[in-house]
Formats: sequence, C-alpha cells, structure tokens
Amino acid sequence: MNYPFCTVDTTTLHGPKVTVSTSFLRDRALLLLAGQAFFTGLSFGLLFNVAYTLLVVEFGSAGLRTVYVLVGVTVPFFTIGFNALEGKLHLARTSLIVTALFTVLFFLAYFALLFLNLSWVIYALMVMNTMGTLYLMMLRGSQAVEIYDARTIKNRYPKITGGEILAVVLAGIMVGPLTTLTGSLERLLIVGGVSMTGAFLMVLMVVGEYIGPAEARHHAHRHEQSRRKSDHGVRAFLAILGKRYTLLVFGYQMITSMISLLVQYIVYSQAQRFFLTQSEMSQFIGLAKSGTTAVSFLFLSFAAGRLLIRFGMPLGLAGSPAGVSVMLVAALVAGLVEGTPGRWFFILVVVSQFVDYAMYSGFVKTSIQSAFQPLPPKERDIVHTFAQGIGIPVSYGLAGLLLVSFARMTRYTPTVAAYLTLIVTGLCGVVGFFLYRAYSAQLRKTLSRRNIGEMELNLEDASTMQVVDRLLEAQDPWILRSGLDLLEKAAHPSYTDRIRDLLERPLQTEARRDLLERIERAKPAWGKDAAERAVLQSDDTSLRSAGIRALCATVDEPASSVSEYLESPSPEIRSAAVSGLFLYGGINGILQAGNVFNSMLGSSDIQERVEAASILERTGIRNFYHPLIGLLKDPSESVVTASLKAAGMVCHPALIPEVLPWIDPVSTRAEAISALVRFEGDLLPWLKRCLEGDPEIPFPRSIRMIRLCARISDPRVGTLLEEALMTRSNGEMAATVQSALSQRGYRAVSPETRKRVLERILENSEKAARILVATHLLEALHQEIRPLISALQDQYRRQEDRIFTLCTLLYNPDEIMGARGKIMEGTAKQKALASEMLDVLLEPEIKRHVIAVIENTETGDIPLLRELFGLSVIDGHGQIQEILTQNDLWPEQWLRTCAEYAAAVTGIAGHTLEESMLTTIERVMTLKAADIFSTIPDAVLAHIASIGEDVDAPPKETFIKKGEMGDCMYIIREGRVSVHDETRSFAELGPGQVVGEMAVLDPEPRSASVTALEETSLLKIEKDAFDSVMADHPGIARGVIHVLCNRLRNSLKK
Repeated sequence: MNYPFCTVDTTTLHGPKVTVSTSFLRDRALLLLAGQAFFTGLSFGLLFNVAYTLLVVEFGSAGLRTVYVLVGVTVPFFTIGFNALEGKLHLARTSLIVTALFTVLFFLAYFALLFLNLSWVIYALMVMNTMGTLYLMMLRGSQAVEIYDARTIKNRYPKITGGEILAVVLAGIMVGPLTTLTGSLERLLIVGGVSMTGAFLMVLMVVGEYIGPAEARHHAHRHEQSRRKSDHGVRAFLAILGKRYTLLVFGYQMITSMISLLVQYIVYSQAQRFFLTQSEMSQFIGLAKSGTTAVSFLFLSFAAGRLLIRFGMPLGLAGSPAGVSVMLVAALVAGLVEGTPGRWFFILVVVSQFVDYAMYSGFVKTSIQSAFQPLPPKERDIVHTFAQGIGIPVSYGLAGLLLVSFARMTRYTPTVAAYLTLIVTGLCGVVGFFLYRAYSAQLRKTLSRRNIGEMELNLEDASTMQVVDRLLEAQDPWILRSGLDLLEKAAHPSYTDRIRDLLERPLQTEARRDLLERIERAKPAWGKDAAERAVLQSDDTSLRSAGIRALCATVDEPASSVSEYLESPSPEIRSAAVSGLFLYGGINGILQAGNVFNSMLGSSDIQERVEAASILERTGIRNFYHPLIGLLKDPSESVVTASLKAAGMVCHPALIPEVLPWIDPVSTRAEAISALVRFEGDLLPWLKRCLEGDPEIPFPRSIRMIRLCARISDPRVGTLLEEALMTRSNGEMAATVQSALSQRGYRAVSPETRKRVLERILENSEKAARILVATHLLEALHQEIRPLISALQDQYRRQEDRIFTLCTLLYNPDEIMGARGKIMEGTAKQKALASEMLDVLLEPEIKRHVIAVIENTETGDIPLLRELFGLSVIDGHGQIQEILTQNDLWPEQWLRTCAEYAAAVTGIAGHTLEESMLTTIERVMTLKAADIFSTIPDAVLAHIASIGEDVDAPPKETFIKKGEMGDCMYIIREGRVSVHDETRSFAELGPGQVVGEMAVLDPEPRSASVTALEETSLLKIEKDAFDSVMADHPGIARGVIHVLCNRLRNSLKK
C-alpha cells in the first residue's frame, strides 16, 4: 500500500525560502530529502512485508478487513495528538521527535513478537506501519514545502519520492535473502530499526541546515503562533468540513486512498489461493512490492514530473482512477471468460495494483500537494494534517466497513469487490473534476486583486441615512460634496432641503460655491432668494458669480435681473452673467449677452479671451462652436487650454481637426485628450485614419489617439479596434490596439478572434524566447556589449507585457494582471503560485509556450526554449549578425543600433559606429544607472539622451546654487559631488546618482547647493525635455518619487 504525503505548514512558511540549486546533484536539500525518503522507505518496506505476511497467513482476508476498520478507528485519534505536538513544537522539533520515536518502535516491535507471541501484536504492527508511513511522509512533505515553492515542487517531489520507492524495491527484493541471513522473518524489524537510524541522521541535517534557521527567523512571531494553537484539533477538523474547497481536498484524498486499499485487498485475497505457505506469501508480497515500486520509480524519475508540468492538475487528478478503472474492467472481463475468477483475473488485478501504485505515487501525491498551495498560510497546516492524518485512516475504516458488509453477501466473490472498486473510482473522477474547478477558483482568489465595484444606492433605511447625515455634518468641502452626491445620485426627496439647511451654516467658500451650483442644476422654488443673497451679500467674486448663474436659472426673466452685471469691471462676474443669459435668458437675454461676449472674444486682454472660452465651456451648446475655432488657434497657451476644455463640452465634429494637434505638446496634452474622449463616435473617421497609417497624421499622434480609445464607450470604437486586432500582427501600433482593447474590457468571443489572439500570443512568446536565447548567448561575450544586452532585456519585458495584455482578451483581466504582478515583483512562492494559476487557466495551445518564457529565464533552460520554439543554434557573433540582418525578426531600431555598437566592439568586419550614436549609447547607459530611469525602456532613454547635454565640473565648482530657479537636473557620470547649504553638508553622491531632480518636477528655487568634489562629468537634462518624455512614461515620475522617498528615509535615520 502506498500513502499520499502531506505537508504540515508551520510558522516557517512565512519566511524567506532557502535558495537551492536547480541541478539534482548540486541540490543538497534534494539529496538530503531523497536520502531521508530512502532510509524511511527501506525500513517501512521491510515492516510492510513482515506485517502483511503475518496477517494474511494468520488471519486471511478477514484479517485485512479487520485491520482496515481498526486503522480507521484508532489512527485519527493519534493524528489529533500528532497535530497538537506539531502545533506546540513546530516542524523542526516534531520531525526529530517523531523520527526518533519510530526508530525505537522498530526495536520494541521485534522484542514484542519474540517474547509476547500474541496475535494482537500483528495488528499493532499493521497500525504502526500505517501511522509511521503516514506521519513521516507528512513531515518530509512539510520540509519540502519549506524549501521549494509550489511550482518547483512539481518537479522536485517526484524525485524525493523516488528515493523512497527505490528503497521499497530493494526491501522487496532483499526480503528472501535477509530472512535467510537473519534466520527469521521477524528479525527484519531489527534491520528496519538500523535503517531508521540513518533516516534520523538525514532529518537532523535537514533541520539543522534548512528548517531550523528559517524557524529562528520567525522567533518574533511565536506569540502569534501560540495564539493560533487553539485553532488546531477537532474544532479545526470541523471547520474544514464546512468549507467546500478543503472538503473536496479531504474527500479526494480519502477516496483515492480507498481505491488503493480495495485494489490491495483484492490482490491479497486472491493471493491466498496461489501462495499457501508463509515463505511463499512473504516472497510474493516482497516481489509484488518491489515490482510495483520499481515501475513507480521509473515513472517518477522519467515521466511524472514532465507530464505534470506539461498537462498540469487535470492529468494529476484523473490519471489514477482512470488507469485503475481500465485494468479492473479488463480483469472482470477475464473473470467472465474464465467463468470464475482465476489466474487471468488475478494477473490483471495485480497489474491494476501496478498502475495504481505508479499513478498514485507520481500523480496523486503531487496533485494533492499542489491543491494545498493556494490556501492561506494560517489554514494550510490544519488542512494538510487533517486531510492526510484523518482522511487516510478514515478511508481505511470506510473500505473495511464496505468490505465487511459485502463479505456477508451469500453470493460474494472477488468480482464483487472489483465492482465496488469501480464504483469508487467513478466517484473519485467526479470529486476530482469538482476539485480541479475549485482549485482554479482558489488560485484566482489567492492571486486576484481586491476590487470594489459599484453598488446600487439605497438610501431608504435609517442606518444608511445616518451615514449620509454624518457626512453632511462635516466642515470639509470634499466630505460635504460626497454626501450631497449620494443624495443627488439617488434622487432622494430631501436633497434640495439639505442644500437649503446647509446654506444656513457657516461654511468654507468652496462648499458654498458648490451649493450654489447645485441650486443652478436643481432649480428649487426657494432658489431665487438664496441666489440673490449670494449676489448681494457676498464679498467673494467666485460666490457672486455662482449666485448670478443660479439666479438666471431660478427667475422667469433673468435678463432684467442680471443685465447690470454685463457691465461689471470683473471679467469673472461678466462671464457669469453672459453664460447665465446664454443658458436661461431666452432670445432677449442671448442678444444682450452676445454683444458682451463678442467684445471679450476680440479683446487684446488674455484673461478676457480665457473667460470667453470658459463661457463656452459652461454653456456647452453644440451648435455654438464657431468661436472656438479661432480660440483654439490663439497664440496664448492659457487661452488654448481653456478652449480645449470648452471643446470637450461643446463636442461639435468640426472642432476635432483643431483639437488634434494639441495632443502633441506636453502642456496641452491632458486637456486635448480629455476633450477628444468626449467626442465619442465622432472620432471614428479619425481613428480609422490613424489605424490605416495616414501619412498626414504623425505616428506619435496616431499612437496617442489609439490609446484614448480605451476611454471611449461607443461600441463602434471597439468594433474598429477589433478589426485592427485581426489585421495587425506586430509592432507598436498593434500593441497599442491590444492594450486599448484590454482596457475597454474587450473579450475575444468568436472562434476567429480567439484564434487570432492565440496566434498573437504564440508570436509574442516566440519573440520573448528568441530574446532570452539571444541574451544568454551575448552575456558570454565581451563586457562592452552591455548596451545590447540591456536593450534585449527591455525588449523582453515589453514582450512579456504584450503576452499578458493579450491574455486579458481571453481571460479575466484581474486574474491575468494579478498573476503578472506576482511574477514580475512577487516572492518566489508568489511567482510559483502565479505560474500555477496560468497553468490552470491558459488553453493547451499556448500554455507551454507562455509558461516557458516567463519561467525559463535561467541559462540551463535555453535548450528547452530552442526545442519548444524551433530556434536555430548559433553563437554570440552569429546572434549579433542576425539582429543586424534579419529585419523581420528584429525590427526595433534602437536594438539594431546597439547591435551595430556590439559588432564594432567585438570586431565583426564591416561595422563602425558614428560618434554621435556612440555618445547617445554612453548617455543611455548613464541614465540607466540612475534609479529614476532604471525601469524606463532604453529606446525612450535614447530620446532623452539625444537632447541631453554633457557638462564638466572642475573641483570646487558649484553648479547648482541654493535659491536659484531650477530648470534642469543632472546625472553624475564620473566623479563625486556634495549637496549642502551654507552651514552643513547633506550628502555626497557619485556615479549613477541624480541631483536637482526637484526642479524638473516643481520649478521652485533650489533647496540646496551642489558642488563638485573632484573632476566630475555630468549629463544635464532640461525640464522641457524631461516633461515631454514623462508625459508618455509616467514610470519616470514614479522613479523620481522613489529616489526622494529613499533620501527622506535615509535622512530620518541619521
């Protein structure tokens, strides 16, 4: 009988993982665990033979049924004690104590058989065999989980289990010779005790080198662990049964164990007919055990890990029940042909045990281990222990009860037990199916982002209204606005009454202005009086302006009420009167306001023209767009900015060609994009021209236009992007289309689009693999080709981004991007879980390729990438030549420039580099070394570098002076500088560090001076150049913030 293993999740799981080698022979942890498994397997292989031989010879099949029930009744109670021991002592001490205990029990068992000569000792041996195999595997599994992550363990644990299986093979083969050598079957227990001593030494080394240090790092968390002890025991077991996922793990573990027990029962029951003496039975049990474990060993060593990595959990969960079912059906057919179960029936059930043993060891164990990984650390140890420590013994009890019940049938034959086993395998398949689905959901839950979606407002209950009342009691304008927005959105009947009540309170100007604007929108009957009070009694111009607009909205003849304000010397007051009359004044009001508006429109005063644009923004009259055509061409940037805001409210298609050019300058880009988004479907002809590559539209402008599609809700825009998805295969435009579709929440539904997206994923995966292979080849060459390697690494990150973006078009984007975040920035365990989720989620056509390029970045995996993607084998120089000559494979201009540089450095004939480009490459490397630019693609840094300026500062030269207005920043290329003021020095900085970066974010007077301490070479970046790049790459701003936070943190530590 083979048992599944379990891992007890202890406090150490929260700590950093131990770094281990990827090679079997260099991986000391793997060798120690495999050695531990070998000695344990040898001991319990011998115990298995002794116990089962004595049981079957002495009691027959009835003894097997009794033992199954006995194990099911007793072992769960021992498991509760085992779990309590683990909770009190943690993994390291528990491993040592339990291993030492079973080492002693081997010797005690021998003396009990020798001197007591009682039948119950045989039953005790059977219970000891079950408990020892179970608990020692649980502890060994815990040690493996502590050292390896969820992804790696799929490949490692079969090798660890292989050590145990090799030992069991040897134990089965050596039973006969050892029995002869020692003089009796019972003395094999002494040999087992000696082997257990070796296992104890292996455990001692694993604990000392790996488990103990990790637990020491968590000594500070002992209080938390002691607080959680109360969560162990029977209460935890009952909690497991209340959760669907853990119940499925428990059920699958129990049913697969039952299958193995039932198959074993059929085999040993039939064996009694062919092997009549103790020596014959012992030899059969030993050889059968050796044969099954030998097959398992070969399967584990050469197939199980690879198959699980390739096909994942579905194969792991379905392999064992499916294989056993096929062989049992064949055995039953043979029994029918023979008339009564005979030799062929026996042979085929033995083969079914071979299949069960191999599949159980290679698939079921590892799949159950993987099923534990998505659970929260706090729950995992409880689930592990009870699923294994109680699930398996309970399976013994259930199997025993079923067999006892069926054995009472008058027409009972071995075929009845075979039919019973088939029923259980069918049930196992059903549970496995639901477990796989639940496993997928649990992985997604573990890795997904926590989003708060919109909820439908319901302000009818008193408790919710109490929350709103508390918001309206606040003095902060933002909080007040939040409460009123809730009432307005819900169309609550008390909305206008609350506005009137708030007007009676002493509020800040911003809050009162918001109330007047709400009066303008709601137009309550009492609004006129409130507006008049604001106009006549307020000293604040903004409040009077808001009051004038509210007055126009609430009176019958606004022209007569506000006409006097058309002559106000304040542009803001006049603007309010004009906009109010345009909106609410009728023909007479529009005529009066029109004259004033025209004078503002033609004024030489910039502020007058800004107010004219603001009037158009507030009125938002679609057909009143002609004035904006002139205003959008105004030489004043402030007028253009105001006009862009107005264009977004007017939204007449004739304004689109006037707005489009303003998405290029950084200073007007945000307003222009916001305006264009509001045009919705009217942008379609322009978007189509951008996607078709219209030469009249600059390419950067086309890219920005496609990006803003993500913010346009018109479904026709989505259709247009989908058509582009089908026709464009690669390049920046294709990537922008894919990103826009992803941000729109697009899903490829039709077979054609899904097929095209899958093709795009494979194309990008192949490119990513090609980049990884190229990077590996070039890293072995001259150090001076670092620019090319850096450009390749940037290109790999871009390909990885594109792969994940494309996956969001097929699957849940939160799950995909959550996995992306864990893979790129998470811990080793998080990365493994993310890869496991992709293994579950992705379709077979792309699964291997995607996982290969996100996991196999180590040099040892390059042959796998070449084989999987069909990449040719070339050397480093050939790789440089390929980048230079294969435009279809390497179309990126900056990458090719760096390849030219690499060719020149490595002496490839016929390649030289212009001095200007050499300077740019050197500057890019300087920028890349700076923290604030380290995450920015090299191709973008090349743009910054091309507009940078080299500056040399001699010793003691102060090139930044405190109090001066700053308009640039410096990156130190060589030398050292001091940051100081008149009295003290704040910091000394060297190559790769940045000074003056505050000036490019906020052009205020310099807060400190910077002086060169030695000959210093600097790269100077002007604010305008920095802004132009940062607008398209906000990651630069994050880099600056990161640097500033580090400096603040360091200063606080001093």
